[in-house]
Amino acid sequence: MIPEPDSALHTIMGTLMMEVAPNMGDDYRRANVNLLGAAAALIAAEYDRAAEVRVWENNAMRAIFGRAAGLPADPALRSRVVDAAAGADTDLRVSQLTAANTELRRVLIDLHAMVEELDAPEAVEINKAIWAFLRESAQRRAIQIG
Repeated sequence: MIPEPDSALHTIMGTLMMEVAPNMGDDYRRANVNLLGAAAALIAAEYDRAAEVRVWENNAMRAIFGRAAGLPADPALRSRVVDAAAGADTDLRVSQLTAANTELRRVLIDLHAMVEELDAPEAVEINKAIWAFLRESAQRRAIQIG
């Protein structure tokens, strides 16, 4: 049997909260052990959705960049936007998806700063798309407790 990380983390959580914490001598240590158990459960939840969230975000940002490719007046920013739009996630390790996500977010921040300064209809639409992406991203990354 090969244990999956999320299953192993749930086992760790159960052991910490049901076996270790009740046997701790004082409230402070018991609370710390319970906190570690809760952290294990949150890590397990993040493990399960990590790749899906990052792939969705990366694709959504690339779609925005594709729509905005002709918009930036600054040649350096235009080049970054075009390059980012043409990218793809070929390595599905979470560390690599996260690295790509970080770079895409840097481009998004610079693009967002630019479109917020423009009155052109295309810029307004890109600004709306960026805000919609940020809302959806926050919802997808929200931690559900309880």
